[in-house]
Amino acid sequence: PRARLRTLGGLVLDAVPGEVGAAGDGERQAAELTALARRRRKLALLTLLALSPRPVSRDLLVDAFWADAPPEGARHSLAEALSHVRRVLGRDALAVRAADVALAPDAPLVVDAREFDRACAAGDAEAAVALYGGPLLDGVFVERAHRF
Repeated sequence: PRARLRTLGGLVLDAVPGEVGAAGDGERQAAELTALARRRRKLALLTLLALSPRPVSRDLLVDAFWADAPPEGARHSLAEALSHVRRVLGRDALAVRAADVALAPDAPLVVDAREFDRACAAGDAEAAVALYGGPLLDGVFVERAHRF
C-alpha cells in the first residue's frame, strides 16, 4: 500500500509510513498524494469509491459532485477526476467501465473504515478501538457537492 485514507473522525489522505519508494520517487509520490488530498471534490470522490461495497454508476457520481454543471462539463470533470486518482494511486487502482467505477480490490490504499469493519467482524476490539478516530466523515463538507 502507498496511501492511507482516514475517514473516521474526518477525512485525510496521506502516505503509509514506511511505504516510500526510492528517494526521488518517494518525494514525487508524497507530492502527488498531497495534491490529491487538497482537492476536496476529488478526495470525496475517492472516498465514495473506497467506501462503496460495489461499483458506483457514473450518473450517480456526476449527480453527487457536479449536479450544477452542464452535462457535458460534468462528465468531463468526472473523467478528469478519475484520471487524477489513477495518476496518484496507479492505473489499475480503479476499475473504470462505461457505466460505472469501482476501487480495485488490490488498490494501493488502506481505508480505516474498512479495516475497522474487519476488526469488528473478527472480534478484535483492541484493533477496532485503535482504528476508531470518530464518526465517519465527521465535519466533512464539499462545496457544491450537496448530494455527497
